Amino acid sequence: MKKLFALLTSLTLLVFAFSACQQQTVKDDGLVIENNYLAAECSENKMTSDGTGLYFCYSPYSLHYIDTDTQKASILCSKPDCPHYVENPGMESLDCFAQMIYDGGGDLYYYQEKLYYTILGNNQTAAILAQANPTGTETKTLIEMQDALSDDMDAFLSANPGAVVTGISPRILGAHGGKLYLHAAITYTVSQNGASSDKSQSVLLFYDCANGSVGQIENDEIKTQLEAGVPVSAVLCGSRMICLFTLVDKTREDPMASQENSYRLVSVDLDSQQVDKTLDFEDVGILEPHITQSGDFYLTEAVWDGQNQMQIYHEYNEGLEKESEYTLNLSESGVPWRLENRLVCTNGVLLDNGEFDPEKSEITVIDLETQESKTETAPYSLGILGDAHGKVLANREMTQYFLLDETALVESPETVSPSPVEGLLVDPYISLE
Repeated sequence: MKKLFALLTSLTLLVFAFSACQQQTVKDDGLVIENNYLAAECSENKMTSDGTGLYFCYSPYSLHYIDTDTQKASILCSKPDCPHYVENPGMESLDCFAQMIYDGGGDLYYYQEKLYYTILGNNQTAAILAQANPTGTETKTLIEMQDALSDDMDAFLSANPGAVVTGISPRILGAHGGKLYLHAAITYTVSQNGASSDKSQSVLLFYDCANGSVGQIENDEIKTQLEAGVPVSAVLCGSRMICLFTLVDKTREDPMASQENSYRLVSVDLDSQQVDKTLDFEDVGILEPHITQSGDFYLTEAVWDGQNQMQIYHEYNEGLEKESEYTLNLSESGVPWRLENRLVCTNGVLLDNGEFDPEKSEITVIDLETQESKTETAPYSLGILGDAHGKVLANREMTQYFLLDETALVESPETVSPSPVEGLLVDPYISLE
């Protein structure tokens, strides 16, 4: 049973690392850090930062605050004697902020001394954007997404007879100039002539934190693509919103056609809402946009050659001109994580019996500027979850969490001594034995 659990844990960490959104801490206007978004597409992990610590949501159902200096955690719930979890989440209710964030299935974002979060709700169309104090108190709903998107949904339903709304999923992209930007994905089921199909619609909108108003990106090129139903992924990079539109996705028809896709990248200045850059990509792999903690933009391109999955890192400067690229064979380099201008790849160390050594790992550090790499055997086995303020958050078997010094990890991983995070609520469903 323990072997099976370890295998499932390894697979979970592998999937998480490939799907995780890159941490985004962008210095805006040279003074205010606005895009300090730390999050993951994996619903088990939600993270954000207030400049000194991490808000981290993990299994079973609880949101914690981790002070990266003291390396201690506290649960974000102000209710005395609160158990912070129930045995059947989704079926049982509990007035606990820490559990609500976990169960809600949305994003978490710290901005201007407030916590902003999205909750999908029990009804798939009942998503909201809400706000709370950093202590998890004084919660307030800011946007009922169904109301904010009513015009967009009415237009779609009018143009597609027989369609019904089946889901609304908002994502917080970041903040700029006192506004919180979101990407809302609306899904529909369209029934015509006895057949049904699923369609989606994307809307890019913002919430003005000062006056509570809601608006959308008013750019004709962006709107044309969105109204045409072109899939989009977006990131905030300082005063820019960078949108990557998927024009052709051959992998939907043939997973092996990983180099036959096409995309259009459109960068919009958020202050003027004018396009400042457009790039086209033809016959490429699966592209995803990212920004680093210092605000540098890059694209990852996943390519499958029939035997191995490759990942190509395309680096861009401030003018969104390509500077360099680096190709990584994932089958050889293990699980990759981006730490500023370096890639950190973790591999397990196989024992003679075919199992992985629980006390060791091979860590490869690749400098993306010089393309030099080094591999060290480290006396610990951990999965990287995220990083902020010079600290790397990692875990072991989803039961133990550690903070590592980022500089030491990339310069001499064999000397790092992982420090346990104290004060995390123990998962009642996973044995530590």
